Amino acid sequence: MRWFFPEALGDRASLLQRWLALLRADGTGTFVQGPGDWREDHYLVLPGTSAVGIKCREGRLEIKGRLTRDGVVAFGTAGTGCIEGYAKWSVPGAALAESLAQRITFAGSGMIPVRKRRWLWTSRLAVADGSESRQLQVEVTRLQSGSEVVDRWWTLGIEASPLQRWPLDGFTSIVTMFLATAPIPELRPEMSMGYAGWLAGQGDTGYSKHAPPGP
Repeated sequence: MRWFFPEALGDRASLLQRWLALLRADGTGTFVQGPGDWREDHYLVLPGTSAVGIKCREGRLEIKGRLTRDGVVAFGTAGTGCIEGYAKWSVPGAALAESLAQRITFAGSGMIPVRKRRWLWTSRLAVADGSESRQLQVEVTRLQSGSEVVDRWWTLGIEASPLQRWPLDGFTSIVTMFLATAPIPELRPEMSMGYAGWLAGQGDTGYSKHAPPGP
């Protein structure tokens, strides 16, 4: 799940970095990374849908398709958001990725560059039966889109995988615990979406186009 905030990260960056460093989970391999260098991804904006995200990233084409959307969920006093489940496919090779991106571009769509600089917290949590471990990732990212050279947005993302090993109640509980100490504005459902939904609303000064997409 992810929220987008229409403001520069500014002084909040150091507070969020400190918050990530203090997060705890019952797992192994927990680490904090960042802030990294600026990275530029190129997104294909598909008109009329926020369920599919397509981007060229570091020499490969990535496609994310939304499988589930659980509606508005409350996370204690931090606010609300929408939990979504995705599947992801990746096509390696810069030339092939560029060729595919060009072929699937059509009238009414186009590639938008998005520059990112992020902080990342990751932890692997053990599963009681000793099988494949679960991974939880918390990410804070500064954003510049299109021709912008100043930050106008930042995003907070919380991702759990593999999807089938995270029951909704368990994921909601741990996210609520983490967000209780996060130095962030109140979370609202119109802020909660994936990159496809956010890019579809670019050009607004607020959230008028950023209403939660339908199922």
